[in-house]
Amino acid sequence: MKTNHLQPYWKIHDPLDPPPPDASYLPTQEQIDRVLAPHQTHRERNLSLLIALDLSMPVWIRTCYARDLQDAWEKTLENAAELEEVDDVLLLDDEGLYSGYGEEWAKILLRLPLLPDAVPYTREDPNLDEGEYYGKPPDDERFMPMYEAARRSKQVVYLIDEEALRNNVVKILYLDIHGHAVWHNTIAPESIWEFEANYHRGGALSRAVLEHLDEHLLQPGEQLEYGG
Repeated sequence: MKTNHLQPYWKIHDPLDPPPPDASYLPTQEQIDRVLAPHQTHRERNLSLLIALDLSMPVWIRTCYARDLQDAWEKTLENAAELEEVDDVLLLDDEGLYSGYGEEWAKILLRLPLLPDAVPYTREDPNLDEGEYYGKPPDDERFMPMYEAARRSKQVVYLIDEEALRNNVVKILYLDIHGHAVWHNTIAPESIWEFEANYHRGGALSRAVLEHLDEHLLQPGEQLEYGG
């Protein structure tokens, strides 16, 4: 796995001249532990910063920690990480924080509101990107739902819940600016590297539209197939 340097808790952006660590206006460790950490950990804060700087990186979220599925989780990670597809900084894996959500996994976004909302608002509708980025609507009506979802999609999440582990898949969720999934597919962990190679680290919906659409993604909920 890749490892990146953790930045200080106070570092919301990338200042040219960061304050000295003993600056009087910085929160103390006691204040961080008491006020900040219960709502957002150091790791979550750094991840929010990273996502705000580069929206092309899918975030892995694990919500199932059942003991009988631990081997399935380790196998998923092993298969997906074979070509370093799982960046440790992009992985939310903490039983104390993320277990027990079940189908309400989106409540995790209350801890990371910048995950879906890390994009500048457009001049008109904040739910939509600039129309010209996606070109004209497709002539084939079958692709219209995907086209509309691509315009609303802001962030990609790889969700590992109980259902995903039992079926040996990764759930791909495309979130709009409010954190709602506007499109979803599944994929075998070992196929993620090819999926990301085709679609620029998982920005598949917009790339599919730009590349004249891909029938792999035609139906929401379908499992994507790659390779032989």
